[in-house]
Amino acid sequence: LQEIVIPVLGEYTDPKLPPDARTDAVLIVDAFHEMENPVLMLRNVARTLKPQGRIGIIDYREGDGGPGPEAIERVPPGVVVSEAAAAGLKLVDQHKFLRYQYFLIFGK
Repeated sequence: LQEIVIPVLGEYTDPKLPPDARTDAVLIVDAFHEMENPVLMLRNVARTLKPQGRIGIIDYREGDGGPGPEAIERVPPGVVVSEAAAAGLKLVDQHKFLRYQYFLIFGK
């Protein structure tokens, strides 16, 4: 079994991933707070997933601590969960091992 990672440069609302349910996982790091329309972006990402595929979102925790964007730009995890639900996704796991960020995992 050979695993292949293919980087793809997407656009603001379209990740430009193949829409035929062949993606195992998508990782979005430190970018959720930059999304102009997160529901549309997540919906477009989700259409590329295999049935058991996952979307991981890592972004900065609230407050002024550590590196990252200004506190006003940070998105609370609850907002990410709500936007993901509006895109048809459900939270399946979360991790708290990162010092300055949260790590949420969504599935269909």
